[in-house]
Amino acid sequence: MKDIGKLKPKLVDVLLNEALNNDELSERLALSLLNSVDTDDENPTRMGRYFAKAYLEKNMDDLLIAICGWSMQSLLEFALSPENEEDDADE
Repeated sequence: MKDIGKLKPKLVDVLLNEALNNDELSERLALSLLNSVDTDDENPTRMGRYFAKAYLEKNMDDLLIAICGWSMQSLLEFALSPENEEDDADE
C-alpha cells in the first residue's frame, strides 16, 4: 500500500466517531481489518499470547496489532487510502 501519511491522534478519534454514522467509512474500516487479518502471517501461539496480554492490559492498539499486525491509526489510513477507493470501484 502507498504511504498516505500519518493521521494525528485527534483526527483518528474524529474519524472513528464519523464511522459510527457513515456506512461507507465503517465498511472500509472493517474491510481494512479483515484484509489485514487475512494477510497477517504471525505465529498463532505468539498471536494468542499478545492478544491475551493486550486484553488484560486494556490496550486496544496492542489488541489490534496482535490480531492483524496494525494499529487503529494504520487501519484508518488503509481505509482512507486512495488505492482502496480504486479497489472499491472494481467491485
